[in-house]
Amino acid sequence: MSEAPLIYCYPYTDVGNTYINKNVELWRSLGCVVRRAPGDLWRDRGLARARKTVVLNWYEDWMLGGARPRWISLMIALALLALIRLASPNVVWVRHNFKPHDLAVPHWTNRVLAWALSKVARAVVTHRPVAGLASVVVPHSLVQDGAGSAGRERDIEFLCFGVVRRYKALDVLLRAWPQDRPLLILGKSNDAALSAELLAIIAERGLRVRWENRFIPDDELNDALLRTRYVVLAHEDKSMIVSGAFYHAIACGANVLIREGEFARYNAGIHSFVDTFNMQTLAQKMLELPYVAPDAVVREAQRSYGDDVCRQSWARLFNGRLQ
Repeated sequence: MSEAPLIYCYPYTDVGNTYINKNVELWRSLGCVVRRAPGDLWRDRGLARARKTVVLNWYEDWMLGGARPRWISLMIALALLALIRLASPNVVWVRHNFKPHDLAVPHWTNRVLAWALSKVARAVVTHRPVAGLASVVVPHSLVQDGAGSAGRERDIEFLCFGVVRRYKALDVLLRAWPQDRPLLILGKSNDAALSAELLAIIAERGLRVRWENRFIPDDELNDALLRTRYVVLAHEDKSMIVSGAFYHAIACGANVLIREGEFARYNAGIHSFVDTFNMQTLAQKMLELPYVAPDAVVREAQRSYGDDVCRQSWARLFNGRLQ
């Protein structure tokens, strides 16, 4: 019997990220042994290199964060990447974003590190096809199972949720939001200037917007999503490849209204529960929004992103592309 393949994951489960935790669960269900990168990779240096696959998530963002000068962080990141490549011939780079969430435009260090990752990686994974980017498309997993979505009262008409950052363009959304429509925003902002700006827009326009500027625990957020008719995503185009909020929303049966862009067009083209908008036509769009029943949303989400679909896709990558 052949030895189980070894997956070394960066970051690992100790960061408390539901996306990472879900993928680790899926890989283990394939019979893989999942360990920490880079620490366990060094400890297992006596094992055959061919057995080892390293999966890197947000490496280009996380390695360049912190208080150090970015060029020093870049040197450390490049050195570590070279050592990872020496330890394993199978490096998988999961590319989540086009640019860092904490920067208005990509810094040159991010561009250099992204270039290095593209050269070192045996495969680049994205969660949707991206024009001009050669990647293996693996569906984004659902971290929720949709339990309890049927029969719930959907008393929250429109919801935005998640950490409040500039790239999510809530300031732009609020300047266009119809004054007679309710909107609930659940999520903490760590940017004092942005917080003040959002509150000023809400007050000046007299909007029916309630913002709970705090960390929202998972159970509370899931309950809110199970009560929501539409989740609104106003993210800047070309900022992210996919949005985790999208998959969280549909797993709970919510319809999704997405600002026009590549991600919006892709999902509107394949899903019945997605509609797109731009800021100029938002008010009119909301007068004629279609609505798909929550149980139908959950069924469609499971067909596209359920555990079996994602597991099979990862298995094809591990057993085929990396051989």
